[in-house]
Amino acid sequence: MSEANKFAEHQQYRVSDFLNLPASEDEEIDIEGMAYTDYYVWIFGSHSYKRKKPKPDQSDQKNVSRLAKIEIEFNRYILGRIP
Repeated sequence: MSEANKFAEHQQYRVSDFLNLPASEDEEIDIEGMAYTDYYVWIFGSHSYKRKKPKPDQSDQKNVSRLAKIEIEFNRYILGRIP
């Protein structure tokens, strides 16, 4: 395979095929990092709360209120190893 086409045959995999996720597989994992070592791919989630982003057209008070609301998505709290 030529150097120009080395990513042409990529494949997608469902994380839920390899790991038991704490929540529905439809919920975001928000993968923050990946590593490959000893024939395993390690993934880890953000381990953070989910917040809405501030909007430039809204007042500071409304944006602080938006930022104060947090959501917990359990799939963000994963550390997994996939063979």
